[in-house]
Amino acid sequence: RLMAGVQGAFPTQGRRVVCVFGANVDKQLAPMIETCCRHATRLVFVQSSHPAAASAADLKELAVAAAAAGHEAAENGAARGGCESVATAPSIAAGLDLALAELDPSKGELVVVCGSFYVVAAAREAIARAHPSCFAQGDPVFRAGELKPHGLGQWLGLGGRWRKWHRTGF
Repeated sequence: RLMAGVQGAFPTQGRRVVCVFGANVDKQLAPMIETCCRHATRLVFVQSSHPAAASAADLKELAVAAAAAGHEAAENGAARGGCESVATAPSIAAGLDLALAELDPSKGELVVVCGSFYVVAAAREAIARAHPSCFAQGDPVFRAGELKPHGLGQWLGLGGRWRKWHRTGF
């Protein structure tokens, strides 16, 4: 659904799109990665700090395995389809840097961060550290005028509901 939303808001035909992707091991990773491969020019795999996070290397292996299995054509360890290449990054901030290094925003090229709320929250914090003017002053990514890591539930505005959702789901 995310990629369909991106396509609707920012038609990607003819645009380069880089997906920064990380997710937990308990998710259906292969279909998520295949969807990203169909829509992105490049995939950059990252790992969140959550204990159940899949490693970036394991995610890349899944992408290459999917390519080898015929879901996408493979060449020199790169997943094909819409995807020209796959890479890993040692942190989410480094993954963003890697994604942005190749793109030209003046051409409408995009970075999509997806997979896990933990990855998205860490990406927001990394962007706020590098470019605080991208966020409104009252954005939850800031606390008391100083950027600090904070709970995902607070970032999502869930308050006490976060604990309930984390245990049982909405």
